[in-house]
Amino acid sequence: MNKTQASVPLYPVTLVLSGQPCLVVGGGPVGYRKVHNLLLSQAEVTLVAPELCPQLEQLASGKMAEEVDEAGIGDALELKSFKVHRRDYEKGEASNYRLVFAATSNRNVNRQVFQDAQEAGIFVNTADDPQGCTFMLPSIARFDPVTIAVSSGGSSPALAIWIRNQITTHFGSNLSAIAQLLFRARCVLHDKGISTEAVDWNEILETGLLDIVSQGDLQGAERFLMNSVNTQLGTC
Repeated sequence: MNKTQASVPLYPVTLVLSGQPCLVVGGGPVGYRKVHNLLLSQAEVTLVAPELCPQLEQLASGKMAEEVDEAGIGDALELKSFKVHRRDYEKGEASNYRLVFAATSNRNVNRQVFQDAQEAGIFVNTADDPQGCTFMLPSIARFDPVTIAVSSGGSSPALAIWIRNQITTHFGSNLSAIAQLLFRARCVLHDKGISTEAVDWNEILETGLLDIVSQGDLQGAERFLMNSVNTQLGTC
């Protein structure tokens, strides 16, 4: 591992992969995790591997699956566009995709996948090899529509998982409800022709909204939210 790799500055983005062709090379548990998260993003996933682990066999059979990640969060998978080629990787085939993952236990194969993607100008991630990556994968937790992503820049995946777990433990599944409440409030303002920038949303979040949602009183939380918005705007 390149000791300077972790010091390279990263540019964080979230990708819209719905309908985009993505390649995963490798049929083990690591490959499964890549496939799992790509399917959650509604990508068109192609898996190339001569053998599949039990979880991938289940997905290949066309069944729905529900998995629990490291944070204890379950995600239902509905398979829409998942193809499996039970064979070895063929030189050059990475060029046919928008995003590529090398996740085999064979370093020579991983290196070939990386080289092919690099030559084609395609972003590629090689499992457990920062030097074989043109992008890093953060540790994530999903609370639809909120996604939490934490990266250690490749220095320590365990640290990224620990930080993510601290965040999810503190906020829990309340994030989903809060996001929906804020979205509806913003829609109300848009419909009235009022800029959402006129509201100090941070103040509202800091002064009671989180507590009300955590008590399970979503109607009360919505009333509190709209009253707070109207008070800030001087409307009724």
